Amino acid sequence: MKQFMKRGALFALLLLLVCAGIELYLLTVLNEYSYKKQYVEQHSEDIQLLILGHSHVANGINPKLLDIGAFNMSNQGRTTYYDAVLAERYIPQLKNLQYVIWPLGYNFQYSSYRYLCIHRKDVDYASSYKCMYEKYMNIPYDISGIYWSELLHSKLNYGRRIFSSSKNFFASGICDTLGFEGLDIAKRNLTWQTEKLPFEVDYKNSNADLALAENISCMKRIAKVCKDTHVTLIVVSTPCYKTYLELTTPKGLKEMSDCIDSMKSVNPMLEYYNYINDDRFVEEDFFNSCHLSIVGANKFTRIIATECLQR
Repeated sequence: MKQFMKRGALFALLLLLVCAGIELYLLTVLNEYSYKKQYVEQHSEDIQLLILGHSHVANGINPKLLDIGAFNMSNQGRTTYYDAVLAERYIPQLKNLQYVIWPLGYNFQYSSYRYLCIHRKDVDYASSYKCMYEKYMNIPYDISGIYWSELLHSKLNYGRRIFSSSKNFFASGICDTLGFEGLDIAKRNLTWQTEKLPFEVDYKNSNADLALAENISCMKRIAKVCKDTHVTLIVVSTPCYKTYLELTTPKGLKEMSDCIDSMKSVNPMLEYYNYINDDRFVEEDFFNSCHLSIVGANKFTRIIATECLQR
């Protein structure tokens, strides 16, 4: 029995060492979170337009098509809390920064990892995102100092980097050198029209008011740092397909307008462009109900260049 216990303990120790080695190795291999942090810190003199936000703009705005030194720092799972921290950390450091583009998504003002009040029909990636932002962008969400293991928390196939290296990061197609994460329409599912439909908010949940207050506070922080640094803040709502729009509500759409009013109370010079139901976008422009394909992203980027930047 003692021999069995010793062997069990030895096996557990070896397994722990292997897992620790994998975790340490993953820290050395580029991913979309560490790369974007690294780029902004190493190119602080070059960035004139910074794109913050979640996947709607990570997949929706291509900096290479903008006639300005632009970089797309947006990522999946980016709640407003993370954007507020990044805005306050980096905007004052970017001495040549002229514009910040930030997305306002439908019902995203209730997206919180602390105050849960939205019904999701897809996989919950909260622990994965907390892990990646803590480890690779140095932004804790809950208690600072907790180690977020990718082996335990990752649900987004980040483990692929175990068999990869920083040298072939761009070959993986995750993002290009300026941070654009293009979605190839050739990889679109047959069910794309019903994928990524709007969140449903449980307004009766006591967390709803808390989540809204948390997000409004973070939106105001973004607006304030742009005002204080004399940077033009451009807020955009990205195009969505008709299957997405059909599930929006008057209350949800009005709350988007209310969010803008809250931000303008801090930064009256903020500019807002709402493209959520722009009829210039057709089926080939969408990868799913609310994310643009590369074709749609290029179209949207050119619209932004013409309608938002050339005033």
